[in-house]
Formats: sequence, C-alpha cells, structure tokens
Amino acid sequence: MAEKVKIDLSVKQTEALETLEKPDVRELLYGGAKGGGKSVFLCLWAYLKAKQLIKDLKLESRKYPVPVGFLGRKRGVDFTDTTLEVWKEFIPEQNYIIRSQEKEIVIEGRAKIQYGGFDDTEAVQKFNSAKYAFAGIDQAEEVSRDDISMIRGSLGRPILGKDVASKLLLTANPKICWLKDEFISAPGDGKKFIPALPTDNPYLSTEYIERLKDAFRHRPELLQAYLYGNWDEIEGIDLVLTSADVKACVNLKLPMNDIAKIVSCDVAREGDDETVIYVFEGNKVIFTDFYSHRSTTETAGKLLALKNQYDAYLIASDVIGEGAGVVDMLREMIQDSHYQVVCPIDSREKPIDEPNSLAKFLNLRAQIWWRVADLIKDRKVCLPDDDVLIGQLSSIRYSFTSSGKIKIENKEEIKKRLGRSPDRADAIIYGLWTILKYLPTVKLSHREYIERRRRVEEPEYRNKHTGY
Repeated sequence: MAEKVKIDLSVKQTEALETLEKPDVRELLYGGAKGGGKSVFLCLWAYLKAKQLIKDLKLESRKYPVPVGFLGRKRGVDFTDTTLEVWKEFIPEQNYIIRSQEKEIVIEGRAKIQYGGFDDTEAVQKFNSAKYAFAGIDQAEEVSRDDISMIRGSLGRPILGKDVASKLLLTANPKICWLKDEFISAPGDGKKFIPALPTDNPYLSTEYIERLKDAFRHRPELLQAYLYGNWDEIEGIDLVLTSADVKACVNLKLPMNDIAKIVSCDVAREGDDETVIYVFEGNKVIFTDFYSHRSTTETAGKLLALKNQYDAYLIASDVIGEGAGVVDMLREMIQDSHYQVVCPIDSREKPIDEPNSLAKFLNLRAQIWWRVADLIKDRKVCLPDDDVLIGQLSSIRYSFTSSGKIKIENKEEIKKRLGRSPDRADAIIYGLWTILKYLPTVKLSHREYIERRRRVEEPEYRNKHTGY
C-alpha cells in the first residue's frame, strides 16, 4: 500500500510549485546557487505530477505502465549517483519501483517516469519517440539547447488520446549558457525563473554556508554566484567581456568628429546561422539587418547597395565558409575602384602589425576580440539595444595556450556550448576592428585620389595649388 508522502516545502519551493501549476507557465528555471534544495524539489514535483496524472487520466494498474514523464541530467551516471539518490531519500520506497535495467521509476504500477542522461544513446532514442506530460532536468546548465529541444519535442502530445498541459522544470547553478538568455535576460512566453538560495533552504545545517564561504574565500565572484545566485558576477571569470561592459555601451553618446562610415558583415554558414549586417558611423551602429538562407549573390548585392546608400568607405566581411563567396562576388562588382573597398577578414590568420602581437595572440581572432574589447570597456562604442547581441558579446570565453598566448574559442565551440552561433557579435567585432585598423589608411587613399582627380579635372584648383 502506498505511503503518504510528507510534503514540507520551503517558501521558495512552494512558490515554484505554485508557479508550475499556472496555466500560462510552461517552463520553469529553478535555481541559482548551491544548497537551494533544487534536486529535492525536482523529485517531489515529479512524483506529485505523476500522481496527479494517474488521477486525471484514471490510470489503473497494468502490465505496461503508461510513460508520463522524464527525469535526467547531462550524464546518466550523474543522475543515478545523485538525483536518483535524492528521490530514494524523499519518496517512500513503498510508492514506486525502480527498474534500473529499463531506467524507469514505476509509480503504483500505473504510470512510469523514464530517466537517463543525454550521453546515453538508448535514453535519447527513447525520449525522441516518447509522449510526455512533464520533464525535469537536474543541473540544466550542463546540457545544451539542442538537448533540451529534444525533450521539448516530446512534450505536449496527447497521452492515451487525452490532451494534457505539458510542463518542463529545469534546475541549475549560475553559469554562462543559454539558460540565462532564455529565462533571465530576455524570458520568452511561458518561461519563468525563480532563484533558490541556500538561505531559502531551512533544512541546511548552519555550517553549510560557513563552509561555502571558506571554500570560495579566494574567489569572491564564485561566492557571489554560489551563495547569492548572482549570474552576473560569475561572468568575469573567463569572459572577454561581461554583460556590464556591453550594456554600458548601449545607446551611448559619442563625440561626432571626423565621422566616416563602413559596412560590416558576418555571413551565415549553415542551418540556423544568421547573416548579420551592420552599418557603422564611426564607432556607432546606425543600421542593422539579419536574415538567413540567402545566396552569396544576394548578400553581396545588399552590401554594395548599403555602401552606396550610406556613402561608406569600406565593406568588411569574414571570408570563412560562405563569406569567401560574398567577398569574391563583391570584388567582381567593384573592379574599377580606385582603392581597396572590400576588407576581407580571416580570423584564422596570424596576428598583424602590433608590437609583440605574434607572442601575445594565438591568431587574428584573438587579436581582434582583445583589441575591440578594450574599446568597449573604455566606453568608446555605441551599440544597439539588442538582447541577442548583448548576450553574444558577453558570452565569449578566452584561455591561454601552453605557450602563454591568448586564445578565443572558435565559433564551433561557442555554438556547441550555447546552442547558437555568435554571428551578431562577430559582425560587430569585425566592423570595429576595421574602423580601428584599416579605415585611417583607406580614408587617406581616398583623399589622395580625390586630390589627384581635382588636379586633372579642375583648372582653378590646379593653378591655385601647383602654381601653373
């Protein structure tokens, strides 16, 4: 006979439970610090959700219990060693059976919760074809957006022919990842964030917080994250720019002396990547455009049209992947130019023309990001108010090679970690780098050209300035 589960939730856990019961809330991020009672809440909520579905769907005991939910972590072994142990501690053992071979928790012989890790091919295949009413992911900062997309695809389908309101619960500690974008910085419809701190957990020992303070006394930013759930403080650990750096430059007023314009582009490579175009007037963005699935010819034509429309000096574009085709097309379109109009940027190349740059930077990408980051930190840039751009600029990590050179993670690494390509950030960085390094030379070439033309074509100018 099933034993009644003792539900003694904290104030924050009660708030989370009530939030998940609201019809307009589909997904909840619960967490933000160590010791906030996140895993306990996840297990209790999943059990209560399964019990409610048994009642609502009038499920009877059966040979093959109905799958109603999924619980997991990035690695299956971590779920088994941690989250599943929490389940065993807080849910009476008379109320369920764990089928470890099948990775199932069977509730009263009527419904079952499947569990596992995203590193388990069998588990992934199982929930790819499943129909769940709910899912709970522990330590969701470990998983990618693609992992969660698979789970989302399994939610919201009818169960036994009946529609059920699907719910997704994610627990997490602070970490720079897609969670912050989706649930904190710019939460989407149906998504909520509730912080859970150790001070919100009445069941922690009084020594826990003191031990936490002692463990991270040499890393105050980590203490701010793990004790107070501060997602911003943790940003500075290995990031080129923090969100505070970037936000300080949004709509910033700059002096408008000797202003020149350039067009900058990061060309989409594949899939859901964006082609991003910015027009700069000095260090200020005055035009933006984003799109995908366009031909190189169309993108090249768009860039040339913008150059002519804004009377820009240069078009800066990456030349990796599809970008090479765009640059080649532009060069064909502007063959008769009197100076170099197209500025191709290959971030894989060696650093350029700075003292000790070869010894300091691994490649041109590292040099570009580092130098432009200085401009942003010094508040010499005016950025558009774009949450996606802010998130991308403040998500790029750096590290040091074994020889001490600065390395910036490449696009593939960032896309795997964040679930998206930092196309807007790269287009901004390329544009500012072009203004910093190439525009002064190009402007000089342009002025020399104008003067030569005037000497040839305007007699009055020639007589005045040459004496003949």
